[in-house]
Amino acid sequence: MFLKSLVATSVLASAVLASPAAQKDEFQRRKIIGGELAEEDDFPFIVSLQLGGSHNCGGSLLNSDTVLTAAHCGLESEAANMTIRAGSLNQKTGGIVVPVASITHHPGWADESEQTDIAIWKLEQALPNVAAISYASILQEGSDPVPGTMATVAGWYVQTGPGDVLPDIESGSDLLMKVEVPILARDTCRLWHANLSQVVNVTNDMVCAGLAEGGRDSCFGDSGGPLIDSRSRNLIGIVSWGGLICAAVEQPGVYTRIDSLRSWINKFLP
Repeated sequence: MFLKSLVATSVLASAVLASPAAQKDEFQRRKIIGGELAEEDDFPFIVSLQLGGSHNCGGSLLNSDTVLTAAHCGLESEAANMTIRAGSLNQKTGGIVVPVASITHHPGWADESEQTDIAIWKLEQALPNVAAISYASILQEGSDPVPGTMATVAGWYVQTGPGDVLPDIESGSDLLMKVEVPILARDTCRLWHANLSQVVNVTNDMVCAGLAEGGRDSCFGDSGGPLIDSRSRNLIGIVSWGGLICAAVEQPGVYTRIDSLRSWINKFLP
């Protein structure tokens, strides 16, 4: 499996037009577009997942030693090379950096289909109890997000505007960004992505969010990060994949649906 991380983007640039598989690798990398800087209290549970000290993906703390993220953000064999930065809006400085002890993918995860794109990262040590860090509240099983509900997604990286296919690695956002998008009816999302001849199908374990006219989206570097209900602040999705062009017309972001996988998540919690 191709490592879907920002450090591999230079490899992708030469391959993205070569094959459907390369194109799929590309649209898994997500970045915030059309958004704004996040405030200190907006996402106290968000972490930067780092490979070799560089930001690779986002994730959400469920407790002091458990992170929820996308399966495509790291191989299970890569845990020894991974760290997380918690308690900072800046993905390069501040907060607390902790090594990763293990990475566990959902058993149904399939790179080719993006089905059950979810993983649990366990930390080598528990995070201390500090004001800047708290834990995500996640939806109960069967709480499928209602179309039209406003949701907010957060992450780090390029936020220059719609139309970008590949990011400039050097132009990433050091500070956490956020953008609000409406939940989209699954049937509409399926139709729009089918019209693009995507190699991935939208399943019932996915939730879509975005605007028909585009302009607001997650994109490169935001993979694994949180999609929350703007009102309740509950975690409802994980940034997973989307259109080949970020924030484009009828190319909404697609997120792993948290509530449909709650029973698996519970296995890793006290």
